[in-house]
Amino acid sequence: MTASGTGVVVDAGNVPDGMGRFVVLSHENGYKTTYAHLDQISVKVGDQVKQGGLVGTLGNSGTIGRNALYFSIEQEGTALNPANFF
Repeated sequence: MTASGTGVVVDAGNVPDGMGRFVVLSHENGYKTTYAHLDQISVKVGDQVKQGGLVGTLGNSGTIGRNALYFSIEQEGTALNPANFF
């Protein structure tokens, strides 16, 4: 999985009984993106990631039970529809 935009890793970890392995990036203008159910995490907290940079590999960690990606965008804590950005 690659970063949808340039940002800094502000959280990364594993929630086995939920979203599994995940990465959260902080971007300009108060945006944050989350990538979850990853097989492997390729970054650590504090890393700078450029748009298109690897954050992890697709997987089925957590409770998903199949290969899938959970992706979300929020601005200042408000969830936004990712379809509006692509």
